Amino acid sequence: FKRFLNWNNIFYTKKNVTQKRPQRDDIPKTTIDIIIRYNELDMELFEYAKQLFESMIEAQGDDFQAELTHFRRMNALYAHVPKNFLK
Repeated sequence: FKRFLNWNNIFYTKKNVTQKRPQRDDIPKTTIDIIIRYNELDMELFEYAKQLFESMIEAQGDDFQAELTHFRRMNALYAHVPKNFLK
């Protein structure tokens, strides 16, 4: 989206990440089935959006993967910069 929206600084850090998330195997099958049933339309929308996104990536050309690799390396460094330094 950086290219489409002409964003400059898109670096990010993870916040509010669950530390003790249960493994899928630890969740009863009946619970999984209920979650799937109640989220069926969300999953359809997600799959449609995922297909659109993948098409957009393919249209970016060969340099996109190199740019993405560079971004991931830089973002990993950004995650270690003290937040008070960035203000």
